[in-house]
Amino acid sequence: MSALTKKNVTTLITAIEKVYPKAYADSSWDNTGLLINSSLGTTNNLSTKITTKCLLTIDLTSDVCDEAIENNVDLVISYHPFIFPKWNSINSTTQHKSAIKLIQDGISVYSPHTAVDAVKNGMNDYLMSLIFETPNSIQSIIKSGASEDIIEGMGRFSTNNSSQNMEEVVGNIKKGLNIKFLQIALPDELRSKDLKDIKVSSVAVCAGSGGSVFAKLKENCDLILTGEMDHHTVLKYKEMGTIVIVVNHSNSERAYLKHVMKPLLEDVFSKTDDIEKCEVLVSENDHDPLQTI
Repeated sequence: MSALTKKNVTTLITAIEKVYPKAYADSSWDNTGLLINSSLGTTNNLSTKITTKCLLTIDLTSDVCDEAIENNVDLVISYHPFIFPKWNSINSTTQHKSAIKLIQDGISVYSPHTAVDAVKNGMNDYLMSLIFETPNSIQSIIKSGASEDIIEGMGRFSTNNSSQNMEEVVGNIKKGLNIKFLQIALPDELRSKDLKDIKVSSVAVCAGSGGSVFAKLKENCDLILTGEMDHHTVLKYKEMGTIVIVVNHSNSERAYLKHVMKPLLEDVFSKTDDIEKCEVLVSENDHDPLQTI
């Protein structure tokens, strides 16, 4: 597949940002947007519609890079920024070699990262849906400056829901994230109880590493769900009487690509006039670097 033109890449990114507006990303530290632009100069025939292919991944590893090349994709949409922190030079590291290979094959890379976390129907809303089928009054823990809508922002919490027993909650999280194991910290007063006898009605969630986001949480919640949390923060919540579930950083994020991001992008691409067809693949080689054995 030949490289896209500048006009083609702009068309794809405009469509992506209809779903995940770049203004919702946390630009104070995040590196979102078009990180590798391998497009060629605009062709003379500007009326030609795009027929292309995209690959979704959480992390753009060397295996995912090779997968993108093997599948002849034009654009990799990497949730985590491929260039992070920003590079001052290109050398012989694995990431830099992948960047060179992608450019040589005419493949561009776009990262939406925290825009996916903040937006309505984003990654944190998916996590909440694993616990409550119809959550009551979902609110952001940290509201985005880009919108007055209370849904938009980092992290989510929901209170005053119908009580769910922890045995079902744990099962639904495992199923929804396609994982076999998770870690749970139970307050001492709950440790002797069966999970089915423990009830939760208020929950806070944050994809990835949630410690700094939960630090802004003012509500007391029965349960906190995140990808990873440092030891002392887990202890703090446990002592406060809050249940903590951690699932590994990218395990809290990956299922969203297949279940939500792929169909949302397919829909917006199908409604974009200048796109004839854009096949959206989800990486088969992307996985959390930590495995429980």
